[in-house]
Amino acid sequence: MNQTHCCTRWPGRAITLVVLFALLAGVIPVAAEVAPQPPAAGQQAPAQSRAAGRLIFLPLTARDVRTEPPPPPVVNADLFLRPVPLEQVQRASALSVEFRFTNQDQIVAPSTQFSLFYPSRLLIFTDTALDEGDGRVSFDDEQVTVRVVNVAPGETRRGRINFFVRGDAREGDLIGLFATFPCPAGTCRSNFAEVQVVRNESEGGVSGGLFNLTVSPDQGPPGTAHTFTGNFYAPGEEVVTWLNTTSGTESLPITTTADGEGRIRIVFGSGALAPGYYSLVAHGRQSSVEGVGAFIVSGTRSNLASGLGLSGGLDLAVAGAAAAPLVAPAAAPAQSFGAGGLAGVVRNAAGAGVAGVTLAVLDADGRIVATATSRADGGYFVPTGLASGQYRVRAQPSLNSDPALRLAAATTVGPVTVSAPEMTRDVDVSLPAAGGFAGTVQAAGPLAGVRVVAFDSAGEAAAAALTDASGAYTLAHLPAGSYSLVFDPRSAPGGGSYGVTRLSDRTVTIGQISTGVDVTLSAAARSGTISGRVTDAVTGLGIPDVIVVFDDADSDGFGVAHTEADGRYASGPLDPGNYTVQFLTLTSERATTARYLSEYYPGRAVYGLAERVPVAAGAAVSGINASLRLGASISGTVSGDGAGALQGVFVVAYDASDPARPARATAVTDAAGRYTLRGLPAGQYTVEFITAVSRNSTSRQFQRALYDPNGNAPPNPTPVQVRAGEGRAGIDITLGRGAQVGGRVTDSVTGAGVAGVSAVLIDQFTGQPVSVGLTDADGNFLTSGVNRGVYRLKFTTVFALDPTARTYVDAWWNESGGTPNPDEAASFVVVDVNVSGLDVRLQQGGTISGRVTATDTGAGLAGVYAVARANGVAVATASTDGAGRYTLAGLPVGSYTVEFVTLTAPLLRVRTYAGTSIPTVAVSAGADTPEVNAVLSAP
Repeated sequence: MNQTHCCTRWPGRAITLVVLFALLAGVIPVAAEVAPQPPAAGQQAPAQSRAAGRLIFLPLTARDVRTEPPPPPVVNADLFLRPVPLEQVQRASALSVEFRFTNQDQIVAPSTQFSLFYPSRLLIFTDTALDEGDGRVSFDDEQVTVRVVNVAPGETRRGRINFFVRGDAREGDLIGLFATFPCPAGTCRSNFAEVQVVRNESEGGVSGGLFNLTVSPDQGPPGTAHTFTGNFYAPGEEVVTWLNTTSGTESLPITTTADGEGRIRIVFGSGALAPGYYSLVAHGRQSSVEGVGAFIVSGTRSNLASGLGLSGGLDLAVAGAAAAPLVAPAAAPAQSFGAGGLAGVVRNAAGAGVAGVTLAVLDADGRIVATATSRADGGYFVPTGLASGQYRVRAQPSLNSDPALRLAAATTVGPVTVSAPEMTRDVDVSLPAAGGFAGTVQAAGPLAGVRVVAFDSAGEAAAAALTDASGAYTLAHLPAGSYSLVFDPRSAPGGGSYGVTRLSDRTVTIGQISTGVDVTLSAAARSGTISGRVTDAVTGLGIPDVIVVFDDADSDGFGVAHTEADGRYASGPLDPGNYTVQFLTLTSERATTARYLSEYYPGRAVYGLAERVPVAAGAAVSGINASLRLGASISGTVSGDGAGALQGVFVVAYDASDPARPARATAVTDAAGRYTLRGLPAGQYTVEFITAVSRNSTSRQFQRALYDPNGNAPPNPTPVQVRAGEGRAGIDITLGRGAQVGGRVTDSVTGAGVAGVSAVLIDQFTGQPVSVGLTDADGNFLTSGVNRGVYRLKFTTVFALDPTARTYVDAWWNESGGTPNPDEAASFVVVDVNVSGLDVRLQQGGTISGRVTATDTGAGLAGVYAVARANGVAVATASTDGAGRYTLAGLPVGSYTVEFVTLTAPLLRVRTYAGTSIPTVAVSAGADTPEVNAVLSAP
């Protein structure tokens, strides 16, 4: 990944890949010190030996000088959704949504959440495939929320959100997918993706997939004839069967053939089965489609017999083929789970059973491990497949298109305990009564494809829909409460010239869908556009995938576009203003595009020389073109002493001629240790190799280094010089193995490990972070390799994904097991070997959370600086997100004043609101103090 980011909003700010450390030094303040001088040559530091004489503790000789930490800025970003497959998907098969989250700012994005909305009538969420450190926050029957962490400037983070296309989806149905996430002034945007449902490639069954067989009757005493029917098989294909039981999987001597429409019918007699819970699986040999039909053999016994006893009294009647002994293929029985089950009843608010509700069984990690559908009396059961453990059951009425279920809200019960092979009964679910809204969206006429989202009082998206061809929408399954409805036409065909409309304080009437909630969109102030073409300066051919940034430094005007295959681009709607247009190449995913030099319009190399492009409301400004020249490149390989090629090492080229040493290009080594720094202007560059933020455990064992064939580094390495367009190869380096620092972080009361804590290694003499380690599920951490030196360790939970972990108070390491007071921190010396046993016990603190809104609009205000003060001293800071939400984490137990400062907000309009403060906010151990909200006066 060869990426960087240039200066759009903050042109004077230097770029560096070690922004993680800069962030830790800023957002997590590292106290400035009067640094003691290192021992003179030949002198021995006063030592207290530990770890085989390799660790020496030194007393601190200076006190911390506390200063106000700088406000954490709001990050600009872009989110791209790509369905896999791209345009058409077979029903009863898998659909993945690949996301690409790009940090378009100059600073690290420490933690960003986005929500992907999906039509539950057509899709069932299954799981996610995310990068290490990223995580799924939550999901329900309308949206999946994902958090990405520590995304470097210009970095694109990828992942997949996986679904199963419902077997009853109609051919030709369109699956609409879109995402929302907070960002400054709504400048961050994601595309709208749409996939069409098709039957299959050969008008037979689909390629794989799992769906429910219809069972009639679905329960009865031993000897009952159960009829199983299903479709989606390949016409004429052979279908084999097996039976899932609590004691395992048993093949059945039953086979059949799908008819010309891909349908099957099987009659199975349960004469040999003891009372209990079963499921019959019908597997298509050609299509790999599997139909599953669950049924109950009623009686007084709660468990299955130890065997099926098929030789005595099995009643079989098979449609479509003769019954014959058959052993199912080895790959077919996929029941490798436990043998426990769940059963209960789904009831509405009046206590009556509700049919057709889909239920998802979630394990302790939040993964869906089983599904079921309630029967006519509301009963449901998961007959087998659950290992012993804790589970939650989520009822999702929106997965059924039955209009009667629109007035029921989703809910989750649990945790409940399953002890395999027993059946856990009476796991009943009561659906909260709900309501909703319906209406139409008009512009010049009905407008299709408008995103309609209902936000609850906490600013969370509670439901979403897209308008149809007539402009109609329905938001259902909403619990009691007040909602804001947001109508966003920006991704609708022809909707770009209309503004986003909000209806506030809309109260749900329980038991009905409130109709007539109509809106007529007004022409947007953001209706101007900029367009042009980006070409090769020599050949005149278009350059694809160039990022074009539009920035009005005098207002909040901001936008991003990408060039198409022919080099053409067009902005989205822009506010009236005077825009700087920047053409960025190094963030491109195409290596051929990343070779070009970035520039500002018209052909300027730096921000200060760029010309502004005036845009008036409704004006379409065209002809803003760019002709880009090929830049120089630096390439080579990175290896470790005695370890061969190193993967995942970050490589940065700094401008050696600029005293500020701004980063001009970045890269990451591949599996062979190769890297290429592209798009460099002619000049001299210092090349640095950084292992501290690598996700490769082998690479993290080695030290960071500056390239210098003459042995001058540090502090004055010989720079690498490149001419215009030159490809400078052979800039190779072998990194020396460093010493790693490790230990364990535990709860000071329970002794349990604390996951997600950042252990920051700080150079005693410079005060700069040099490495970081993240604790695992057991609280263990290990930093990257470092050189000999004197260090201190700080532990912070600010970046922890788990909100519970963020309640712990930051601490410094010392021999007593840690201290929140930096004055009591201990220093230690690292020589040549790994240092272990640097354990710390964190004290439970708490958090303060809330939302900052505007009096005139009721909307959340982004970028407001929240400060928690104790006795006038700033203890923690946070910045509000795009919805105005904030969390102040890691606060010691006590009382605080919370201040809200707008003067440093990145958005000029937010700065016009008056700040305020809230006195006497109490914080308790291990708890969040919520709803500490502020309403700021309008300008």
